[in-house]
Amino acid sequence: MSDSGGSSVELLVYSSQLRRGDYAEGWGGTPEIERAVQQAVYDRLDMARGFCEFAERLLSLPTPQDMDYRNTVSRAYYACHHAMRACALGHQNGDEPDHRGAITAFAAIVNAEGMLRSKLGEAAGVERRLNQLMEWRHRADYYPYGSSYPLEEPVDFAVIAGEACGLARAIVEAVASFLKWRKGGSP
Repeated sequence: MSDSGGSSVELLVYSSQLRRGDYAEGWGGTPEIERAVQQAVYDRLDMARGFCEFAERLLSLPTPQDMDYRNTVSRAYYACHHAMRACALGHQNGDEPDHRGAITAFAAIVNAEGMLRSKLGEAAGVERRLNQLMEWRHRADYYPYGSSYPLEEPVDFAVIAGEACGLARAIVEAVASFLKWRKGGSP
């Protein structure tokens, strides 16, 4: 986590998980909360960058093994997840901690914001790719054979790991640029 700018850890945790409804009902809005929310956005984006860089390092190993590919997919997904949550918190002053909810909320932001759309493509395509990455992450983390049931085609993690990293890098960079543009600062 980066420098908290004087905010307590408790306030940062609270602010990083502030839901849109809570914010609208008056739980946010004080200068202290506003600073903590901004710090939480930056910290979550830093986390996304760290997961993305780790996934890329795993892919660059001299002889990656199956578990390296699986971890690449998983870390790439979490890079996207934290970038989406940073975007939601920074854009709409409310977090979307649920995985599917974060994807849906992010797709809505992409649909509404031309800058993100120009970098990532149409919202429906972004949502589809993120849902696919989440499914790959489930298979990487939970299923030793790359499939969740007998008639399902197994995933070859060595094949999809590069695509997962590419999507993660695109999402993290697009969100960082968007937040920088939106706030006039540098996340």
